[in-house]
Amino acid sequence: MAWLSLNYRSEKLNMPVELYVLTPQYDNDERERCKVVFLLHGGAGDRTSWLLRSQAACYASERNLCIVMPSVKNSFYANTYNGYAYMDFVCQEL
Repeated sequence: MAWLSLNYRSEKLNMPVELYVLTPQYDNDERERCKVVFLLHGGAGDRTSWLLRSQAACYASERNLCIVMPSVKNSFYANTYNGYAYMDFVCQEL
């Protein structure tokens, strides 16, 4: 299992964002396609919530899953009128 911690500038949000990705590790001969699961945190959480409070890493390795866990602060994953486009970030950019 590979655990990636990413910090990059989002085009939709026009600011840096942080996310974790858990992905299966393969030898060169064993590559398989894996399914991608997006785990979205609650209002008081961030990208670490699923790693600290669940068995996401175990499920990912057992079931050949790639798990993406973005941080979107307390945005409730919504686009705001005068603010940031969090829904567009999650649905279109990720």
